[in-house]
Amino acid sequence: MALMPRPPAPWIRRAALTAAAAALLLPGATAAPLDFSRDIQPLLAAHCLKCHGPEKQKGGLRLDHRAAAFSGGDDGPVIAPAQSHASPLFQRISSLDPDEIMPPQGDPLSPTQIALLRDWIDQGAPWPDDAPPLPAPTGPSNPSRPPPSPPAPFPPSTPLSRPASTKTASTSPPRPIAPPSFAASLSIC
Repeated sequence: MALMPRPPAPWIRRAALTAAAAALLLPGATAAPLDFSRDIQPLLAAHCLKCHGPEKQKGGLRLDHRAAAFSGGDDGPVIAPAQSHASPLFQRISSLDPDEIMPPQGDPLSPTQIALLRDWIDQGAPWPDDAPPLPAPTGPSNPSRPPPSPPAPFPPSTPLSRPASTKTASTSPPRPIAPPSFAASLSIC
């Protein structure tokens, strides 16, 4: 009886995902100038405002208003324009330490999302003065917004049918998929 391997602990998966993202974290992954409303605002709203928004400000940090975001939280500023390497915000979203990484619950940001935030900071963290405050996240912690409607059901599909018989008159054995020399070079641990 073969033993099934245990799935890795959540912090190991998160660390592996973050390490795999290292190639995307090199400067210049995004060449075009980023638009705050299109590229950054949705990321902050989806991943940060549950803990750093209008209802809750963990660590005294609020990321839904420009002035509050740039003034920082209890530990000082978290965004150092044009210096992602010195920005605590970037350090936390790209951390390998499970006690430091943000967001602390749920899935970590994808490598592309981390690269977008890094490039936005390196481009000077432009946040227009006239940008509206970020919307509060929906969910049980925000009863003023109705929950999103469930997705539409999948369209009916055509049931699969058996393919026509492919038997041939030949009684020869099937050809191997790989040449014998290749198969012999493989070993099972």
